[in-house]
Amino acid sequence: MSISGVKREFLLDIPIDYVEEGNLKEIIWALSDNKERNPIVFLTFKDFMRARRNKKYRQMVEKAALVIPVSRVIADGFRFCGMPEPPRFMPFSFIIRTFKILEDRGQSVSFLGGTTQEVNTAAANIRASFPALKIVGRYKGRFSSAAEEQTVLTAVKKSAPTFFLVGARIRKRAEWLFSHLDEFSPGLFVYNEEMIDIMSRKKESPDERKWQKRKDKGCRFAYWHYRILLRKFRKKRRMQEAAGISAEEKND
Repeated sequence: MSISGVKREFLLDIPIDYVEEGNLKEIIWALSDNKERNPIVFLTFKDFMRARRNKKYRQMVEKAALVIPVSRVIADGFRFCGMPEPPRFMPFSFIIRTFKILEDRGQSVSFLGGTTQEVNTAAANIRASFPALKIVGRYKGRFSSAAEEQTVLTAVKKSAPTFFLVGARIRKRAEWLFSHLDEFSPGLFVYNEEMIDIMSRKKESPDERKWQKRKDKGCRFAYWHYRILLRKFRKKRRMQEAAGISAEEKND
């Protein structure tokens, strides 16, 4: 799926999208209007390395309408390989900006995650901050039975939110959302473990300046392995570029 204003590149065979901040409104509008199911992935370094070794998880990432790099380590990898750094977004800021964009068009959201009290508090706080944003559903995160889970799936499909946010206390986390994607109506879909906790004020809002400086290298072995892979990838790119220049010279 091609989205105007979005450029997809691959680092070590993992897709990463270039989403310029100035284009975000048009991109969200395009996704909300295209009559498709559009999952958005916020990719940490840990998730990036998991996608490298886990085929099923990689397919999930590849299926996403947007793959937003969260980690500085991923962005640094692009620069190391001679590629432009993709813009990074803090998930909290991205989601709040998306709420404002959707509110301006009178569109809707639905929440799943946390306890009943937490999700109700989160919905109340969002309603106070974005009064024109329609909240068409809120559901606690832990299902007591398969029947309750199916009831929630059916309710979400019927209410057809423009933006469906899944948060804490969901078993299988993002995998749960992707495994049920075809059961929902078209819209935007996001899993973020902390967002409902932040909206309910269970957790403090993150400091973006501190977040920008943070490097989530994960375990030392994973980061060491990543650097080795990057060196091989950079060498291969340089050889391909040199071969391309030689071919152009021969054609001239």
